[in-house]
Amino acid sequence: MKTITLEFEDIDWQILEDGIVDPVGWIQNVANVKMGKVKKQILIKEQARLLSSEAETMPASVDGLVESYFTQDGYMNAAERSAAVSAAEEEDPTF
Repeated sequence: MKTITLEFEDIDWQILEDGIVDPVGWIQNVANVKMGKVKKQILIKEQARLLSSEAETMPASVDGLVESYFTQDGYMNAAERSAAVSAAEEEDPTF
């Protein structure tokens, strides 16, 4: 499990508290919604990848498909993909 710490200026936290009953819960919900959207995208990509490959089996659970996606050869997370694109653009500005 990952734990993150966010820092806000006092005035910014007051702004959140003025507009949101539970700012911490709201922030957690924002992260949960984003994770849900990304998970759906991962499931679609991984099912398509496995179906187009010569794989004889496919994980039968959501967690299994997600794990398969993360363990594929050449997997890069968003930061790594962004860095790779930036590096390619530096090498070839017409990229």
